[in-house]
Amino acid sequence: MEPLIHGGVSTSLYRSGSPAVSLAASLAAALKETLTEFEDSHRKVQALNQYLRIELAKRNIQIHSPKDAIPHILNVGIDGIKGYEIRDRLNAHGVCVSVKSACSVENTPSRAVYAVTGNRRQALESWRISLSHLTAMEELNDFLGILDLILEDKRK
Repeated sequence: MEPLIHGGVSTSLYRSGSPAVSLAASLAAALKETLTEFEDSHRKVQALNQYLRIELAKRNIQIHSPKDAIPHILNVGIDGIKGYEIRDRLNAHGVCVSVKSACSVENTPSRAVYAVTGNRRQALESWRISLSHLTAMEELNDFLGILDLILEDKRK
C-alpha cells in the first residue's frame, strides 16, 4: 500500500503522525458502554418492533420484514399506496420514514424488496420504519395516530 500522507514513520508505515491517545481512549469507553448495554438495548428494540408489527397488522399493513430480521428496521407496505406517497404524507406531519436508499430513483421499485418478494407492486409500495433503543413508546403511538389519519383520509 502506498501511504496517502507522507511523513514520519515512528508508529506506522502507512500513517504519519502520532496516534491521538484521547480519541482512542474515548472510542474504547464508548465501545465498552455500548457492549455493556447491548443486550438491554436489543431487547427494547425487539419489543418495539413486535408492538409495531401487531399494531400495523391491525391496520392491514403488509409487513415485508421476516420475523427473524434485525429489529431496527421494519419494511412495510400499504396495498394501493406507493411508498413515496406515504413517506411524503408522514413527512408533512413531521414523521420521517424512508422508501429506498437516498441515491435511488423515485417511482422505481425497491430492488431489495423486489429481490425478496418477486413482486413489483409490493416493491413500489414498500417503505421502512427505523427503530432504536432511544425510540419511545409515545413516539410509536404518535406515529400510529398520524398513520391512522392518513389512512382515513386516503379512504375518503
